[in-house]
Amino acid sequence: MANLFNGNPASHADANPGAPGNGSGPRWATGFHDHLKLPSGATIGQTDNEKLRSQLARLGIEGANTEGRNIICARYAAVLQRVFDEAGNAPVTAFLESKKG
Repeated sequence: MANLFNGNPASHADANPGAPGNGSGPRWATGFHDHLKLPSGATIGQTDNEKLRSQLARLGIEGANTEGRNIICARYAAVLQRVFDEAGNAPVTAFLESKKG
């Protein structure tokens, strides 16, 4: 039989581009809000479902224990956006008030 391998046959064990490399396991798709920080200091992407639901329920996010992960993460993102907007509006309003002529 012909030698189909150059060198050690074991060197081609990971040649399948669709297989996970070096025992790393599958890589799950990232979510749109995975970069957002939680009160625990971890990001959404680093947090498993049970811990995420627990933290979001504690924050009062609607449906944290019943809705899907993407839905509750979008609701959390909306809360953070609202906080961000309110924090930014106060100095802008104060600045505009100080410049009234």
